[in-house]
Order: sequence, then C-alpha cells, then structure tokens
Amino acid sequence: MAVNQNLVRKFNPNFKDVNYLSKNFAEFRQNLIEFAKAYYPNTYTDFNEASPGMMFIEMASYVGDVLSFYIDNQFKENLLLFAKERQNVLAISQAFGYKPKLTAAASVDATILQMVPALGTSFGYEPDSRFFLKIGKNSKFSSNTLPTQTFRSIEDVNFSDPSDRTIRVLSRDASNIPTMYVVSKKIRLISADIKTATFTFGSAQKFSKIELTEPNIIAIQSVADSDGFTWNEVDYLGQDLVIEERETTTRTDDGFLSAGVLPTGSLPSAKLAVFRRKARRFASRVNSDFKLELWFGSGTNEADEDIFTINSTDIANTKYNQSISNNSLDPSDFITSDTFGLAPANTTLTVTYLVGGGVQSNVPSNSIVTVDLVNVLNNSADYAASEQNLFNTVVSSVSINNEEPARGGGDI
Repeated sequence: MAVNQNLVRKFNPNFKDVNYLSKNFAEFRQNLIEFAKAYYPNTYTDFNEASPGMMFIEMASYVGDVLSFYIDNQFKENLLLFAKERQNVLAISQAFGYKPKLTAAASVDATILQMVPALGTSFGYEPDSRFFLKIGKNSKFSSNTLPTQTFRSIEDVNFSDPSDRTIRVLSRDASNIPTMYVVSKKIRLISADIKTATFTFGSAQKFSKIELTEPNIIAIQSVADSDGFTWNEVDYLGQDLVIEERETTTRTDDGFLSAGVLPTGSLPSAKLAVFRRKARRFASRVNSDFKLELWFGSGTNEADEDIFTINSTDIANTKYNQSISNNSLDPSDFITSDTFGLAPANTTLTVTYLVGGGVQSNVPSNSIVTVDLVNVLNNSADYAASEQNLFNTVVSSVSINNEEPARGGGDI
C-alpha cells in the first residue's frame, strides 16, 4: 500500500525521506549528499572531495556497498542455480534428495591368468581340470604407477568355466609334450580398497551420527553391531522398507511364487519383491567438511521385522505396467510406518567401506600387474599330499594385466 509522505510528515515532524534503492558505492554516496543537502542545508555545505565531511560520507557509502554485496551474495548462495560455494551446493542438493559422491572409482576389465599342469588322456594332452582355480571377489591387485593404485575384483572367477576362457601351451618337455598350460579369463576390477572403522555407543541418543574421517569413500559396504545385527542403508530415515528380489520357479496355492524346480510345461521363472521392514537402518550424507556421516534414527524400542511379499508381475501389470527391474516401487504403497528407525545403544558398530577412486585411479593400460592378495576358493584338502606343492605353485602363478586403461575415476 502506498504511503502518503505529506501525511506522514504532518504527524511525524522527525520523518525523513530515505531512498532504499541504493545498491553500490556511487549510489550510496550521491544519496547521502542529497540527504545532507535536503535535511542539513545550514549545517554542512562543503561537499568538496577533500573535505572531512566527504570522508565520512564516502566511508558510510563504502560500508553500505560491502553490506549490499554480501546480502546479495548470501541470497544467491541459497539458490541452487546460482550457488558457487561447494558447501552450499552440497547442502542444497542433499536437501533435494541428491546423494553426492566423495569420489568415483575407475573400473577396467583385466585379464587374469594361471598356470595349469598338463594331463595325459586318451585324446592327447589337456590342462588338468582339478587345478583350475576358483578365485573369489575382493582379490586385491595394484598398479605400477606413482602413486600406486589399489584395485579389487568385484566378481568371482571360475577357471573351470569354459566361457571367455583362453588356453595355450606354456612349456613342453624334450619330447615336445606339453607340461604346463596358461589359462586366462576376464575379471572386472575397480579402484578401491576395503577399510573398517568401529564406533562404540552407550545409552541411546536420538538421531545420533558418526563421521568417517577417510576422505575418499566410494560406498558403504556393510554396518554390523556387536550383537550380530546388520544395519541397512536407506535413502532417508523415514524409509523403513528394504526391497529384496527373489528368483522363483513355482507357484503356490496362494498365487505367489516360491523357490523350487519347474516340471516340464510349468510356468516360467519369475521374481518376487520381498519387502522387509528394517528397524536398524541409517542414512548417509556429506557434511560441510566433505566427510561422510552416518545418521541413525530416534527409536529405542526394538520391533520384529515385518515381511511383505508381492508378485512382481502382478504389481507391474496393475500399477507400474513394466518389469520390477526397470521401475522403482514406492514402499508406501504397501506398508507405512511412523518411526525413523532405532538409535544404536550399548553396542559397537563396525562399518566396512570402500575407499579409493579419484582422477589418479585412471591408470594406463598394462599397468595393473601386481598381485597383492588372491582369494582362492579351492579347498586345499582336496589335493593329495604329493600334490600340495604343485597346487601352491599354481596359486602363486596367478598374474594380472589390463590391456585397456582404467576409466571412470573422478574426484568429488
């Protein structure tokens, strides 16, 4: 509503007309000069550049200019489109539900090799299949670059599987009979190392949090407490359901699918979506110091897990009209909860997480050549005493090489 300036002056003789539109030093300076001329015409008339009065006018204009700048800047930093400070960008984006990454891991399909002794058969000579290794995931390798980058396998490798397997003769005896073969397969590696941290909790504290001081955390692998319970990561603490997919092959009387073996002509295999209500859960966020924090809930009363199972095909056809693997399900469609999960109490949490990545993890080809740890799944007890040395030689023969450079590594 417009204000009648003359009416204001009539009832308030001390009223002075102030211009609130000034934004920079020159405007503040000019408005202060006009203000002095209008309201103090007989008090001060020396507006020369070198006069003491002009010094105070310009100092006040300087202060106004600085305050105006920071007010505008602070308002701009509240808008995601115009924010420039990294801390503000992180805070606003997380408030919108985005989960920033502290680092991104490089990945590469490398070649893993092992030696296999020759075995004579009625058809000639071939690798002795008993010495094909089964190498589990989380086997550890490193590069010869500076600084050295650690890589881990993210999948099991079974040399007895003929798919994607290459076999060639490594050595022959004096009679040109093969004595040793080299077998190679592809293996997926990421630039990551596994680390753990422990945190001890006393009495329950609502919305307690812990901070992982490691700077380059790729992801949380697991969180377990000293009582044997597993804590599940969720997008937000109000999300109390964890969705699990279960492969199924037979249909039960209630219309749901359950695990089993299909007889000839039965229904094809499908998937079940198993919703588990998890009281022990946490959400992660990046704080202002660019460290990863784990936030826990406010509950203190334990509750059993509720399990709700649905047929993914039925849900896809009725509401989502597509496969469960291509569309995220809204847990609120099935079960609701008014809690934010449990707060850890009188226990010790062990957090297992992956660290690494970064731009420097994009190592060139033929640089991942060092085997640090091989997770061999073969049971050494399956080999006779006379074969133990040969088995150990086969294990120690494992080697690695990346014909392609590792890609995808990035900083925060």
